[in-house]
Amino acid sequence: MFAVNEILEMAVKVEENGEKFYKFLSENSREPEKREFFNYMALQERDHAKTFKEIGTTLQVEEVDYVDVDEVDAYLKSYVDGKIFPTVEEMLEKVKGKDIIDVIDYAIGLEKDSIIFYYQIMEIIKSENAKKLVKAIIEQEKQHVLKLLEIKGV
Repeated sequence: MFAVNEILEMAVKVEENGEKFYKFLSENSREPEKREFFNYMALQERDHAKTFKEIGTTLQVEEVDYVDVDEVDAYLKSYVDGKIFPTVEEMLEKVKGKDIIDVIDYAIGLEKDSIIFYYQIMEIIKSENAKKLVKAIIEQEKQHVLKLLEIKGV
C-alpha cells in the first residue's frame, strides 16, 4: 500500500531529476539558443516539483488515501517498482557522447513518460483543485514535447 502523498513524492523526484538533467544540458551546450532553452526547461521542472510538493502538503490535510498498488494500472506499479524513470546518473550516462538529435529524442521520451505518470496520478487524487494543478503540469509537459520537437527541427 502506498499513500497518495508517497506517489506525489515520486512525482517531485521525477521533476527534480528532470531539472538536474536539463541544467546539465544547458551547462554543456555550445549553442546559446539551446543553452537558454535547456535552462528554461530546468526552471520549468523546478516549478513542477514545487507544485507537486504543494499538492502533497494540501492533501495531507484533505485526504490521506492509500492506494493498493496491486489494484492500480501496471504502469504506475512499474513506476513504484522503479522500472520506468531513470536516475539522474542514468539519464546523463544515456546522453553521454550523443549528438543533439539523440539527446532531444531521449528528452522527449522522458517528457512523454512523465505525462503518462501524471495522468495516473490524476486518477487517484480525489481533490478537484489538486487535479486541476496536475492537469496544468500535464499541459506544460505537452508543451515541452512540442518545444523539443521544434528545437529538433520537426
